[in-house]
Amino acid sequence: MHHPPPRSNWSLPMAEPVLPSWADELRTRYQAGAASIFLAHGSIADLQPYSEDGSNTEWLEPTAFLHRFLGRTRPAVLFDASEGTVSFSSPQVESEVRARVNLRRKARGLDSITSWPSSAREVLPLLKEALAERSYRIAAIVHGVEQLAPSDDASPEAELTRGRIYDLVYDAPAGVVDGEALLVFTTPDLAAVDARLRSATRVATVTVPLPDFRALRAFVEVRIGEGDHDAGHLAASLVGQSFHAAGLAVERVLRGGDLADVVAATSSGPSLPSWADDLRERYLAGEASMFLVHGNVRDVYPWEDSSGAVTYVTLRQFMERFLARAKELVAYYNVSEGIEFPVPGMRQRFLDAINARRRKLGRAPRASMAQVGDKVLSTFEELITGSDDGPSAAVILDYVEMIVPMGDLSFMGDQDKSNLVALQRWSSDPAFLDSDNVVVLCTENLPDVHRRLVASPQLAAIQVPLPSDAERLTYIRSLDHTGIELEMSDEALAKVTAGLSLVQVRGLFRRARRSGETVTFRTVSRRKKSIIEQECHGLVEFVDPSHDFSHVGGLERLKGDLMRVARAIKDGHRNRVPMGIIFVGPMGTGKTFMAEAFAAESGLTCLKFKNFREKWVGSTEGNLEKILQVVEGLGYVLLIVDEADRSMGSATDGDGGTSSRVIARLKEFMSDTSHRGRIVVLMMTNRPDKLDADLKRPGRFDLKIPFFFPEDHGERIAVLEALARKNKLTLAEDADLDAAANGTEGYSGAELESVLLAAGAHSAEADHEVIEAEDLARAVADVIPSRDTRMLEFMEMLAVFESTNRRMLPERFQSLDTDTVHARLDALRLQLGRRV
Repeated sequence: MHHPPPRSNWSLPMAEPVLPSWADELRTRYQAGAASIFLAHGSIADLQPYSEDGSNTEWLEPTAFLHRFLGRTRPAVLFDASEGTVSFSSPQVESEVRARVNLRRKARGLDSITSWPSSAREVLPLLKEALAERSYRIAAIVHGVEQLAPSDDASPEAELTRGRIYDLVYDAPAGVVDGEALLVFTTPDLAAVDARLRSATRVATVTVPLPDFRALRAFVEVRIGEGDHDAGHLAASLVGQSFHAAGLAVERVLRGGDLADVVAATSSGPSLPSWADDLRERYLAGEASMFLVHGNVRDVYPWEDSSGAVTYVTLRQFMERFLARAKELVAYYNVSEGIEFPVPGMRQRFLDAINARRRKLGRAPRASMAQVGDKVLSTFEELITGSDDGPSAAVILDYVEMIVPMGDLSFMGDQDKSNLVALQRWSSDPAFLDSDNVVVLCTENLPDVHRRLVASPQLAAIQVPLPSDAERLTYIRSLDHTGIELEMSDEALAKVTAGLSLVQVRGLFRRARRSGETVTFRTVSRRKKSIIEQECHGLVEFVDPSHDFSHVGGLERLKGDLMRVARAIKDGHRNRVPMGIIFVGPMGTGKTFMAEAFAAESGLTCLKFKNFREKWVGSTEGNLEKILQVVEGLGYVLLIVDEADRSMGSATDGDGGTSSRVIARLKEFMSDTSHRGRIVVLMMTNRPDKLDADLKRPGRFDLKIPFFFPEDHGERIAVLEALARKNKLTLAEDADLDAAANGTEGYSGAELESVLLAAGAHSAEADHEVIEAEDLARAVADVIPSRDTRMLEFMEMLAVFESTNRRMLPERFQSLDTDTVHARLDALRLQLGRRV
């Protein structure tokens, strides 16, 4: 193994900074020439202590620490894999590094860069350029390398990115091999990193440990200041925790929380699903004491016991075990089973606690649970608002949509109204908020719960997502494979089941075991389609495109723009992919056909909205929420919304605010930038003026593409040829498409298809084997196109007005300015009257 020579000039002549042990180890090994490429793993996502002179310690977020530590005496550049961002130790460093990279690129005949890309496959070669000079003392950091070189992803996309990482290690740049440069990879989980990277002889691993007692004590002392709390005792109780978790615990103690309860709730202990960890942290931070857990709540979840064994349990079992770790009393309730307890002894403790409260209020004690009757919520209120000397309690209200269902207040029964007021009162009752008690409400569909409760400011909503690829893979490996014949690996099965819950994956195994049928890609895809369409109550339809752009006649400009988007999706250039696309233009111009062709070219799973609107209050919003949850679970999806002006409605529609809420939810969904490059919403409409203006803005719909009737003779011939291929119609050699194109000027694509289909029918009547010239001529003479010219012109002018780029427009529209388009639209509105 070749090592660079020892370095004696890590820092300039100044006071040495005080660093955590792992950082000091990395510095020492680098100075000794033992390594110049490092893989720091472990608690790297935690706060890191840093002191410039040993007197004042700061606890920095990971990226800030890495910049401060490695960039103290040299330029430092950091690529954050999860964020897709490149940052520098200072603005001057950014200019310096970019200039050096561009100098090398110029020497090789490559274009200069003016800004740093976000795609790993573009950034990593640039980092290699920056590390190429032996005399340039630069530090390059790849933060979160497990996302770029994962151990369990063999997809072509992952292999391409992984290759860029290999290139940095196995064909290391000169500055790293025997120069002054330094390359650092980081990961919280070493096992999640590809084996070829973590075992490379050139790579030195450095473990980032959890803080020890001394570090925690220093941290706690700063946080509690001169208060009454014993920093040493608190720090000792938090050993084994991260600085992040310790900070949350200290805040909770300072707010009056019991130390034992806080430590128990903070304990890292068994690993938790991300949503449960989010609930715990928000509770410890004092953000909320009442939570509404929604989404994939009828699944199974991994529970790790104290021995490390993992079992999969229902939400009820998970929440009871999870809350029992920090609470003395846990009660579960749904309207069917009543109040139940995970441990028999808790029943009596529950009665004792509420009776103590009732005596203080001058009420008669309850002799048994039977006396609770239908006073369930008022009984729970006595528990959670009781005195400080009562047991710390957790209350789980499952199927909460049955307790406070969505509905118009004027149609709600007295019991539903009473329940709604009770839960709203809890969410703002100081006696509850100041206690160490917690209430967890559970529902599958958030819009099914009354919106007045959902909108309560002290209620925190926690979404349980569908399982990720990694979570499905872990579950699949835990299942009994006896009697199951798989055509694919467990890893491939985990990927192809995207969008399914763990319970549904288990169902695939049980079905295969009973039937003896081999589990193939085809059977899984077919079953997945059936499950999701059933789960969404027929609200969506899977579309399996049977054509691509080669089947689309004409529209060359539009196909070129969409092909660039499709390539960006396939190449992983997420920043080049629009969040949403709108197809605008008159009916019959090929919008739906083009959308399905785009789905085929992009490789995205294609889902089409069906009618998700219902007359019942809350049902429409619930349907939309279900669809969006499935879309997020599937991952790489093209979601097609046809006749979007009717599906979405308008915020001004007189429907009790339903359309307004639908639009608001869709805006929220489309503002989530984590969807970029993974989920593309494609809306189609001939009336874009009826869509909410804020919904259409860039950042949600970045690309608005106009569609028009075939513009000229040549385009009509191209469309007729494509439609003949699509409909598998064979034309005789003398069938004159040129004449047909001359006779169909002003026809839409749909009308041209009607002509061809009519020609086919005439051919069949005449018992011709192919469509003869006379069949085609007869069809041209027979088919009558639409002649609603004013409405068609109105839709065309709307398409001109909405178009993202002028170059997408036909020549006859390209010279029109905005005022002219406005004026023509206003004139057409007057002529069309109530029709618009």
